[in-house]
Amino acid sequence: MKHDFITLNGQKINGKALAADPKALRVFKRKWMGDPAIPEFIEKWWNKKNTIAAYSSGSTDIPKRITLGKEYALKSARATLDILGLQPGDTALLSMPAHYIAGRMMITRAIEGQLNLITIGPTSTPQIPELPIDVAAFTPHQFQSILEKESKDRYFNIKNILLGGSPVPDDLIEHITDFPGHIYETYGMTETYSHIALRQLHPVRQKYFEAVGSTSFSLDGEKLIIHAPHLGIKNLHTNDTGELDGTTRFRWLGRADHVINSGGIKLHPETIENKLHQFVKTPFFVTGKPDPTYGEVAVLVMEQHPDTVPENQLVEIMDNILDKYEKPKSIKWVDRIVLTPTGKTNRRATIKKHDI
Repeated sequence: MKHDFITLNGQKINGKALAADPKALRVFKRKWMGDPAIPEFIEKWWNKKNTIAAYSSGSTDIPKRITLGKEYALKSARATLDILGLQPGDTALLSMPAHYIAGRMMITRAIEGQLNLITIGPTSTPQIPELPIDVAAFTPHQFQSILEKESKDRYFNIKNILLGGSPVPDDLIEHITDFPGHIYETYGMTETYSHIALRQLHPVRQKYFEAVGSTSFSLDGEKLIIHAPHLGIKNLHTNDTGELDGTTRFRWLGRADHVINSGGIKLHPETIENKLHQFVKTPFFVTGKPDPTYGEVAVLVMEQHPDTVPENQLVEIMDNILDKYEKPKSIKWVDRIVLTPTGKTNRRATIKKHDI
């Protein structure tokens, strides 16, 4: 059966037989030179249980252990394979930690789609192998590093690039005008078996995320509700705010728990951050702070760095590009912005650490 096998770095492995042979599994683990979570996944995927555990990235809270149904994981993988037109024998690149949902689902796509899974060590600065790749997934931070450090020949060999885990700044791909493949921003979470919607960024930049599989969306006030019957999901209430265009398309506005209510005006930090990203290249984020007059005001939290834009220039930039009500009322300088285990900004921990 096709689901009994996985191809790792060109070697076809009978995962079911390997997981059932303790001695062979120990030898495989000992010889494996990559991410140790990959052989652990093989062991757990082909055991007798119908579920497998995955960890959330911790971008919105502390990392959570979530139990996933294997059949639903395969259906999620199939939906992505179909929408990207991937075929047996195509090549996928795994640059994410296999302990977390993004890495686990890339392995599952390789199993379901009979793909050749090329594994590279999970790092913030991935090195792209010199071979044609049909699909690869990166965080925006990883992709920024690739653009800065890798030659075009490397990443131009990738047909489909998926960017997720945190919002993709508009300026990240503005200068990639001649890239021959497709680039997508993903929307999803651990509970939805990774992404359930894609927004094309290149060659055409789309305004809306579009549903994958049989997924549809509705709203509870401004908050998105996810309906994904192919994944066994009915009425999953999220903390994401959005605007709908029908039932299968939406524009993501930001996290509801990040919204700043300043004098009755709702400010979305992610929208402000997106405008600033093209001018500020060092780590920063926008958050709210209690204010006796307005209830809350926006604060720009900046990491001190040799390349940081001076404060007077920051103020000038904000005056020029931000709307009147979007402008942070103050700038808080910190020695370091705390990151999650997967390299994303940990707003809550940074705010607590620096008493913002």
